[in-house]
Amino acid sequence: EDITALSPGTISFYTSEYELTNNKKVVTITPLPITSLPSITIKINGVTMPALLDTSSPITVLNYQAAKAAGISTIYPIPGRSQNPFANLKNNVDLAQAAERNEVLALVGDKGQAVYLFKSSSDSDSYTNVSVVAKDGANIEFVKATSDSKDKISNPIIDFLASGKEDENVSTNDPLLYVGDAPGLAELNAMGPDAPPAVVLGNNVLRRVSKMLF
Repeated sequence: EDITALSPGTISFYTSEYELTNNKKVVTITPLPITSLPSITIKINGVTMPALLDTSSPITVLNYQAAKAAGISTIYPIPGRSQNPFANLKNNVDLAQAAERNEVLALVGDKGQAVYLFKSSSDSDSYTNVSVVAKDGANIEFVKATSDSKDKISNPIIDFLASGKEDENVSTNDPLLYVGDAPGLAELNAMGPDAPPAVVLGNNVLRRVSKMLF
């Protein structure tokens, strides 16, 4: 198969028997129990964590533990958890107002509850590296820190890709990462205060490279 003929925005999956040529990097996919959804290992600012490879998600979401470990700051401060119902009520009102200001993203959870995802700050994005860990331990960069520029898109490793060009449809004005209990994190058992760091790797990061092979 001529991998250079793949159309832009393509992700191709191959069995372990498939051999890539030209020293292209191989990324190991681990099917999750029961659902068999694909998970991979990534690094954010050098911190290793599992990620759900979610091509149906338009955004990339870290749980709170992953954001803390990777040093990701948000536009709107993440409120602390409280046993005081009045404090929680005030937090909910403040979050609704922050959503109106487009500082957080408001979703509806599977039980009808409000779910808030906090947008990473532009300063945080400028110093953020996102990479996929290849089978041989190499780091394959999706996003490279660009503290001296607003352009967050880096040049991908050519050997990993069928094309070395970034997807032209990616907006560099949108936040790079979101933080919160996104529903997809449940597949990684990574929701709640005691969960380990984990990520839902969505299209806003995946599309920063035009073609990928796993």
